[in-house]
Amino acid sequence: MNLNRLMWIFGALFVLFGLPLFFVEDRSWVRIWIGLSTLSLGCFALAMAGDGVVKGEIKLQFSLIRRATQPRTFWATVALVCGAGVAVVATAFWAMFFKTW
Repeated sequence: MNLNRLMWIFGALFVLFGLPLFFVEDRSWVRIWIGLSTLSLGCFALAMAGDGVVKGEIKLQFSLIRRATQPRTFWATVALVCGAGVAVVATAFWAMFFKTW
């Protein structure tokens, strides 16, 4: 499976795991759905960084940064997106397992 498709699957899972939050009131279920939604968002960022490395270009908003023409900016952007993804995944695990209400 290519990383671009995986990236959008995680994007869809972020929304799908967030929808039950409108309907559940039990704190343990809220924590599970928040954690799964946040985990999907972090995996989206990691897949986005991986897709950028494989393709040699990464798109942020309206900027297309290519490794061939802007190597330092490209690697800085990939590192930033990857770091954000790792931080969000860590936050998801914290919210699911260690957060107390």
